[in-house]
Amino acid sequence: MKTLTALLLMMCLSAPGFAQNGTTAAPTPASGKPTGKTSTPAARSKSATATRTAAAKQGVRTEAEVSALSSETSDQLHARLNLTRTTPVRQWWIRTGGGFSKSRTIGKKKVNETDISTFSLDTEYRRNGKNSYQFVAAAANKKSRSPRSSAYYDESGYYMLSAGYGRTILPGVDLEAAAAYITRNRGDIDRRLTPVYSLRLKTPLSSSMTLDSDTLIAEPWTPDSLVDSRINLTYKLSSNLGMRLSYVANNILGGSLSKTEWDKTFRIALVFGRGLK
Repeated sequence: MKTLTALLLMMCLSAPGFAQNGTTAAPTPASGKPTGKTSTPAARSKSATATRTAAAKQGVRTEAEVSALSSETSDQLHARLNLTRTTPVRQWWIRTGGGFSKSRTIGKKKVNETDISTFSLDTEYRRNGKNSYQFVAAAANKKSRSPRSSAYYDESGYYMLSAGYGRTILPGVDLEAAAAYITRNRGDIDRRLTPVYSLRLKTPLSSSMTLDSDTLIAEPWTPDSLVDSRINLTYKLSSNLGMRLSYVANNILGGSLSKTEWDKTFRIALVFGRGLK
């Protein structure tokens, strides 16, 4: 009888209804905190914003500058486009521009007009190291004048392909040394393979003002050296608009209306771009 009673008791305890109503633990209340695998809408939004910000930093930064001036003796129009992309591993840029101007020489009996067109290009691709980089680059600077005259060069300028090594010597200051193949035109065509040195500077002077410059020197120890330099002072009026003062000097193009050694230009331009620096 005792054995039968024990068997009946075990059967009752193992019955489905008894187990559900008497021995099942109370359900665990849902936690208000998200698990590690589940993200809230706020977290997803923050992550997407961070992704877009990182992509924007590595995207192509575009600047366009326009300069126009008219006076009794000249009319000038110049435009320039700057494209730059920077990542921790590499950097490249394309800076190109052109312009047209009409110069007037007022004589006693008539006014002589000279049409002048210019083109410039500076492009470089870098592979970055810690404080140094290797690069390949191309540059061009050209000026054409008409009508033909013995007083000035009808065509002058140079084209250059180079490859070399650069190093950051100070914050915002890069020094480059390269081997370059240059085709030079100043009355006669001259082609040469020569060492070229460049100094590139970009530094903020304040929260709204930036100074940058590029100076290229080929064969500096010879009397026939080539110098091409550009200095910019940019004042940021807003996040998308700025004003730029530029001074350009080189000893290859010659003056606009003469065969003087140096060509020097001062220019004021408006700069348009997203996130001007």
